[in-house]
Amino acid sequence: MDIQDIFSDSLGLAYSALGLYGLFTITWIISIPMKNLGIIDIIWGTSFVVQAIITYFYYAKLSLIIWQVALFSGLIIFHGLRLSIFLAFRNCGHAEDRRYKIIFRDKYGEKIWWLSYFIVFFPQLIISFIVGFTIFSFNTINDEKKINLPVFIIGCVIMLFSTLYESIADQQLFNFKKNPENKGKCLNHGLWYFSRHPNYFGESIFWVGVYVVNLSALIYYSIFGSLLMIYTINFVSGTPITEKNIQVRSEEYKKYIRTTSSFWPWCKLKDKEEIENQRVKVSDTSNSSVV
Repeated sequence: MDIQDIFSDSLGLAYSALGLYGLFTITWIISIPMKNLGIIDIIWGTSFVVQAIITYFYYAKLSLIIWQVALFSGLIIFHGLRLSIFLAFRNCGHAEDRRYKIIFRDKYGEKIWWLSYFIVFFPQLIISFIVGFTIFSFNTINDEKKINLPVFIIGCVIMLFSTLYESIADQQLFNFKKNPENKGKCLNHGLWYFSRHPNYFGESIFWVGVYVVNLSALIYYSIFGSLLMIYTINFVSGTPITEKNIQVRSEEYKKYIRTTSSFWPWCKLKDKEEIENQRVKVSDTSNSSVV
């Protein structure tokens, strides 16, 4: 599909940008009296819901609604709302996430109330808008003949599977942390047995599915949106920050990191450190027995 076709009526994209601006700005205003930057996590999923709804109804108004666009938008909305509702329920009544406290509030002090808009809220607005181009681009399609149905179905299956996968991972971790008997322990069963970050895996694969849906209409250049999301999750705000404090974790967690795949679900790895320690002990025992 020619990129000129996508931008032949880009007013829907402008409305989408305005919707995001309103969402993130209002959230920033609310965060000031709450002294809690972490509420941005709650509306992150909602930012894609906003883009899906705005672009769907705007372009549906201009032409006939096709079921593929409706299904695609529905999967985006389901995924985004699921994430936002889960995080709202999980974070309700809790203090500001330590990530935001250490990285931003403790560093900038009293200035954080206005600085936070430029270093926390606006950057995430931009990322959401760029990633959301994959939503806008497909929602402009108004002809079923432009869509390769088998490829479209594969993309939708990936989107639904990854949403359910991430949902199960989130719920397993939530249930584990909720049990006071697990304080100081490491979750090492369920989906967390095969990957240290099954929730991030599910989120990343979801955007692969979104791009596959775009490919069904030959919208190949929208890949930068999905790539940006996957890169952000795995190299910026997801995995790196989660594992940054490994030094304060228990030995059990350190062993978990050494033996468990970071991203892809996989079988347990050999604990090279433990094997080396055992080898050294055997060697020391042998040397001490020599007369």
